[in-house]
Amino acid sequence: MKKNIIAISLTLLISGAGFGQTDPRLADQINKMYELDQSVQTDLMAAAQKGETKEKMDEHYKKIKDTFKNHIPVLKKIITEKGFPTYDMVGKEAAGNFFTMIQHADSDLAFQKACLKIVEKLVKKNQADGRSFAYLTDRVNINSGKPQIYGTQLEYKNGEAFSKNLGNAKEVNKRRAKLRMEPLEDYLKKATEFHQQMNKKN
Repeated sequence: MKKNIIAISLTLLISGAGFGQTDPRLADQINKMYELDQSVQTDLMAAAQKGETKEKMDEHYKKIKDTFKNHIPVLKKIITEKGFPTYDMVGKEAAGNFFTMIQHADSDLAFQKACLKIVEKLVKKNQADGRSFAYLTDRVNINSGKPQIYGTQLEYKNGEAFSKNLGNAKEVNKRRAKLRMEPLEDYLKKATEFHQQMNKKN
């Protein structure tokens, strides 16, 4: 596993990740994968709104887990063969979609950590969004059993969103501001409203 991560990192560092180029075919591949990534989650929300049985809900959760896991080797192959998809390579939409699927690669923490180092470099080159770095940093920290830094990873109690295992909460908005992110309070309010709307029963 370590050899694979090292190989991915070296490919990214020496290839230039396709800066100044466009790859519409790759963008199309990424967007199609993302459609599946989102559709299985949409199916879960629809089932929850319909009040499906626990057995049915478990089937949806398993489908989501399997979809996320099955995408990982494809994401790795793309990085190894093409470099990490940047704005210049595939456009902002596809680059963002690719990042979202990395966020969902929780079953491969080593892969997420390797990608985090790359995303940090790309943000400095304006080839990735600062939010991407924040979200993946928090995701890696949570998956590693560490406090998150930007408060992006949420849990819900009584329908209210809150940041789980947030470190140094008093300084979180200063950290978020450096990446041009809204105050945590606004982020949690929006998340709460969305969560409540999605969980209304038909």
